[in-house]
Amino acid sequence: MQFKLAMTRPEVYIAFYALFILCAVSFLGYVGDQFRWGYDTFGSMAAHTTFVGHNNYQVYALLFYTLIPLLVPFAFSDSYFMERAGGVNLLIFSRTSRRKYFATKGVCIFVICFILTALPLLLNQLLNIAAFPLESVRDYTNNATYQSGFYFNAHNVYFFGLKMSHPYLYNLLFIAVAGFYGAVCGIVVYTVSFFIKKYRYVVTASLFVALNALMLLLLTISNMGLVSRTAIVIQYYLRVADDTPKYPFWGFMAGMVAVLIACCLTIRAKAEKERL
Repeated sequence: MQFKLAMTRPEVYIAFYALFILCAVSFLGYVGDQFRWGYDTFGSMAAHTTFVGHNNYQVYALLFYTLIPLLVPFAFSDSYFMERAGGVNLLIFSRTSRRKYFATKGVCIFVICFILTALPLLLNQLLNIAAFPLESVRDYTNNATYQSGFYFNAHNVYFFGLKMSHPYLYNLLFIAVAGFYGAVCGIVVYTVSFFIKKYRYVVTASLFVALNALMLLLLTISNMGLVSRTAIVIQYYLRVADDTPKYPFWGFMAGMVAVLIACCLTIRAKAEKERL
């Protein structure tokens, strides 16, 4: 029932088309460069480096990953808030248990937010595969291999060996990571909706505002030399072949899993409280 309800919400389609349009603009930008500079087969970029999530055109990747906490939860994470405001949840509680209601809604939000994040990225990669060669003489940075940056920054790229040997599998891995990030964002906003009684858009924008405020604060402190300059911007951990110095990948993933577990415990506590 939750999935059917989600498919009737225009917000789901607004979120998807907004992210897909961004991916399409990135793709068309690379196609335009191909014609503008007149690249031949040997000078063309490989399809795995024209992927929207790649570190090449940073503006597209940064914008896409920045908008995830805003657009993805907007799709369905406020559904409990809306049902509670309209009294619909009481009708549902008369037909099913509260624990099942909160759990199934959480699962639905997680799956939908994963798809809304990962599908535009996957479609962008498929578009690039259709338009650009699978392999190129250019390296992962789109620069010549004799340039120092090719060697100097490689150690900052997560799973660099996988990137060089299986670049498309590497992109799929980061599409899945981005999807998981989007799903966690959706669950966080769903949990926040338990505590905010008014103003729907405060609920949907809460995580976006909180994340960007926190990163801005940490960047300010970092620039003052009070903390390490290791990357604290989430987008750097999501971009493919990002060569910014970062904390370990598994630490980033563990942080997201910890947030997800905390949200699941909160959802369970909410269900128990509603049952009393």
